[in-house]
Amino acid sequence: MIKMINGLLYGLKYLLLIISFALGSYIVLYMYQRLDKPLLDSIFIALPFLILFLLFAINMLCNQKRVTSNLFYNLTCCLVFAVILFIEYRTLFDTNMIANSKLGYNINFNYFADNINAIKVMIIGLIVGNVLFMLPNDDKKA
Repeated sequence: MIKMINGLLYGLKYLLLIISFALGSYIVLYMYQRLDKPLLDSIFIALPFLILFLLFAINMLCNQKRVTSNLFYNLTCCLVFAVILFIEYRTLFDTNMIANSKLGYNINFNYFADNINAIKVMIIGLIVGNVLFMLPNDDKKA
């Protein structure tokens, strides 16, 4: 049962990563276009997502069981991406926010800008956890 749940969460984390990256990129590109900021500045928002996707690809290609079969890490990844998707959903579709109706963009850029740092911290936490699980375990039990 645990292997089945772990396999489901393992596949779900890739799907949620792609969806959250795509929605986040859409919001950031639209926000930078509205502010007339150069799109090169948006790379600092997308870079943690790209690093995490690269680490996921390395784990999958090198078949690192310490990372891929860790139920807690897969569950944590899914929860982090669910929180990011919730933030992006509220940014795009929550009509009860005052800034959404006042500014007339139908996207609440202020709410997303307030949560960009929290999104980066969560993604960097997943990166650090992934790297720590990739390190060799020299702990030998007698």
